[in-house]
Amino acid sequence: MTLTFSATLFLSLLSPESFFWPLHVGIALLLVCLPTPTFCRWAIISGLVIGSFHFLAYENRQIPPECFDSALNFQGTIADFPRTLSSITGDQITFVVLESLKVVDRSCDRFDRVTASLVADSELAIEDLKPAHFAIGQIISGSARLKHHDYRWTKGGLPGNLRHLADDVDARWSIESFSLHQPATRHSLASLRSLSSRRIDESATSESAARHLQALLLGRQDRLTNDDWLNLRTMGMTHAFVVSGLHVGLVALWSYAIFGFPRRLGAIHDQALQTALMTIGVAGITLAYVLLTGASLPAKRAFLMLVGSMLFRTLLWTPHPLGIVCTVGAALLAANPWAGLTPSFWLSLVMTGVIINETARPATSRLRTFLRLHIVIALVSSVLTTLFFGQVTLASLLTNLILVPLLTAFTLPIGLLGLVAEGVGLEAGRVALRVSSLSVDLLMTIFESVLSATEGWLLHGVPFHWGVFCLCAIVLSARLLPGKARIGAICLLCLFLSTARGQSSKTTLHVLDVGQGTLVFVRSPKMTMLYDTGGVSFQGRPAIDRRTIKWLKQIGVSRLDLLVVSHGDLDHAGGLSLVRREFDVVSHHGFGGVPCRPGQEIGFDRHITVRFLSGTGQLAADKNADSCVLALEMRDASILLPGDIPTAVELDILAARKIEKPITLLVAAHHGSKTSSSRSFIDHTEPANVVFTSRFGNQFGHPDVDIVNRYRRRGVKVWSTGSQGDVTLRFNVEGAPNMTVMRHKLIPYWAEGPQDTSVWLSE
Repeated sequence: MTLTFSATLFLSLLSPESFFWPLHVGIALLLVCLPTPTFCRWAIISGLVIGSFHFLAYENRQIPPECFDSALNFQGTIADFPRTLSSITGDQITFVVLESLKVVDRSCDRFDRVTASLVADSELAIEDLKPAHFAIGQIISGSARLKHHDYRWTKGGLPGNLRHLADDVDARWSIESFSLHQPATRHSLASLRSLSSRRIDESATSESAARHLQALLLGRQDRLTNDDWLNLRTMGMTHAFVVSGLHVGLVALWSYAIFGFPRRLGAIHDQALQTALMTIGVAGITLAYVLLTGASLPAKRAFLMLVGSMLFRTLLWTPHPLGIVCTVGAALLAANPWAGLTPSFWLSLVMTGVIINETARPATSRLRTFLRLHIVIALVSSVLTTLFFGQVTLASLLTNLILVPLLTAFTLPIGLLGLVAEGVGLEAGRVALRVSSLSVDLLMTIFESVLSATEGWLLHGVPFHWGVFCLCAIVLSARLLPGKARIGAICLLCLFLSTARGQSSKTTLHVLDVGQGTLVFVRSPKMTMLYDTGGVSFQGRPAIDRRTIKWLKQIGVSRLDLLVVSHGDLDHAGGLSLVRREFDVVSHHGFGGVPCRPGQEIGFDRHITVRFLSGTGQLAADKNADSCVLALEMRDASILLPGDIPTAVELDILAARKIEKPITLLVAAHHGSKTSSSRSFIDHTEPANVVFTSRFGNQFGHPDVDIVNRYRRRGVKVWSTGSQGDVTLRFNVEGAPNMTVMRHKLIPYWAEGPQDTSVWLSE
């Protein structure tokens, strides 16, 4: 029944807006409810009704376009510790999460929870933006402007608007002016978190230990640096420093052991009273831990799953432990079905289920239970990391079997006991925190040694379908095979999973959505090529970080036969250092490599030829005009990649008769600005398709409306990464190439993204 309800709720949310939604629901009710058994019928009806409710709630949450045009006067409450970063221009940026918001303009008063950025400039002084000036629970008022979501829909991850939808974040703000006020009532929990954070910093033996202890004990992931996250992801240990089902479940286990002493001593003889007291005690301690760590969504979900399972047992309902977790998971999806879009939901669900299931099994000793639990957690976490993040590390099994148990069984409880002891004034608390800090230093030293020793064989791309297959096979092996055979089968499956590689039998060209920037990836059975590396975010992070890199590794890309960076502007070369670090680059031309030589040709096989038409990519004086211009001959198609060349260079290329028309696909020069795409250039190249690479709502106005109309009047089919996501050109063995996009008409209503540019997008 739980699975029927969840499946119905999920399917009801897949309705595209091109269908009339109420009619869609009515027809579905008639078709699926009548022939089903009674219990399934009610599950289906409940799923459809709740899906309808979420559809209406989603429509009411949409922000009117006029709210983006003016400043919003607001008042709200700071909900979490601020984060401070430096932008690419050197400006200091502080990010805060705001709740309980009130906006003066009634038509725009639709915000419950937002993320807001404050940038140090002439209006906001750097001294005013220091994290020490902000405290959880403080009231903040001022003026802010709405910012567009990150609508980038590229392979390897969700667009920013869907991530915010899954995390119950309504919008992004940029605060222009503000003032802070103390709340009428003291925020004791916020004060406790701030005090605990300060005590950890004072007791830490090193800056690295302080950062990792803050994340482990208080859920302060903002303290970890980008290098910390990279190392943790590489070793498959991210889950150990993100408070989720693993931590909440282990705290519940320790609480269960503490409250189990009276029962073992025979102090309480009434079984029902024992169970009730243990349930209340375990729930209370676990709730205190969740609140201390900031009550993040993964922690809250795990807590609700645990409370639900304990209630089942307290009320003497004894279904299978995994059935309990599935029921509570379905209830959480009913409250926010979009939570299922994020890996954190499934990681919390699975880890909580593993802990509940393993502890429910009989064991001869507590040590045996502890060892078995952590072995299962290590194996499951490795498989889930592979499934969700497209990579597996052979060394991650070692770190998950040794380092993670030490962190969760020693460092975490000692650190939490130290915080409690210091809270009641015991000097032993500082000693415990010191010991916890020393253990973190020791474990991270071991961790870095393992990372250095296994640097050459860490990452392997794993296709999603192989991840699903191995996950199912591991579950079946664990359920059906006897002890030694089970362990051997699971290890073999994990080894197979670590060596699985994505293979390509077709030739494809991907114009990836990297925001305000360009990145074109070409792949055939015999070669891989990258043209430009995308831009950088305002915080200085490469746009290809995480999502694009993850996808490339997931499809088995470990080397690039040809890398061409058209010129040195950040929106084209922003990810160059990351590409060099993550991939083996065989040949590098343009900015950062050898100069492009007009007239040079590189043939990879009889189907693909790369011709250099113009520019070297090296000049610093006039970067755009010196862009490396490439012409690709792929089977029977011609692709033109012009970088940011202006009209004058376009005319020079035409005069030299370097282009063989017609062009199958043209990536518009300079993102569709007025400085390029001259009438003569379009007329002489005769492109069938043009792709504009720009971020939706960018400050440059790319692509220019006149340029878009110039192409459309000539019958050119227009595509845009800003509104349609990745644009892919696929070549079959026979037949003409076909174009596909990530965001299309049949996607669900909540994934459509911006609509105001659809008037000029291709049908």
